[in-house]
Amino acid sequence: MAGIQEILTLLLIIVAIVFVPRIIPGGKRRTQTKKKGFYLSGRIRIGITLSVMIPLAAALLLKPWQHNLIGFISVGIAPVAAGWAIFWIVSGFKKPNRHQK
Repeated sequence: MAGIQEILTLLLIIVAIVFVPRIIPGGKRRTQTKKKGFYLSGRIRIGITLSVMIPLAAALLLKPWQHNLIGFISVGIAPVAAGWAIFWIVSGFKKPNRHQK
């Protein structure tokens, strides 16, 4: 069991690692640049949330581990798979095809 002295030592080390480089002058200054990352739109976020919530709700209601596995697949998993398939197809038609000349 760790004593209070060990906990305080670890806390001091963490604080030193975080704050000492900011205090010492002459370090490299980084300019903030716009992050080039993956952007999730509101529709995608809703889709991801529903992709988790629909099978979870269907599993809680239908209890596929006891019985009714076909019902769970048709109510919980099939709508999610169909929804993402339709989204994938529609978004393919909206974006210009870059491979064709």
